Amino acid sequence: MESKDKRSASLHVDARGRTTRMPEPNRRSSERRRVPRIKVDFPVTVNWGRKQYKWRAEEFSEYGILLVAPQKELVGQEISIQLTLEPPDTPLALQGMVVYSIAAGLGVRFKNVSPQQQAILTHYVQERGIGIAKPSSTKGKQPSA
Repeated sequence: MESKDKRSASLHVDARGRTTRMPEPNRRSSERRRVPRIKVDFPVTVNWGRKQYKWRAEEFSEYGILLVAPQKELVGQEISIQLTLEPPDTPLALQGMVVYSIAAGLGVRFKNVSPQQQAILTHYVQERGIGIAKPSSTKGKQPSA
């Protein structure tokens, strides 16, 4: 019989490519994230080898994305992603690594992101009020003399 801990575990790939079982993250674990995530709901096309999937994005940051997807076996795999952050803009083509699997879907870390792509991702999250570098504001500051 499987214990409760194993049923609520997720898969995670470490920096060396090893897959391990991790307990399901609780809400507090998101407080330790390098960059907060935003809730989103837009379509994403994923290519893995010769297979193509049409999934939905559920959470997004400038460094990764949570995809609603049943294919838990993709943990540790490199995938290609196409997403349109602001229609009718041209879809953004990104590479990613599936780094974990939870009940909600697959966590993907973007990789080999060009400076132009990073600027687009950063702009998208900054427009929604989050990210590492928020736009500076002079509101409420006194002019220097």
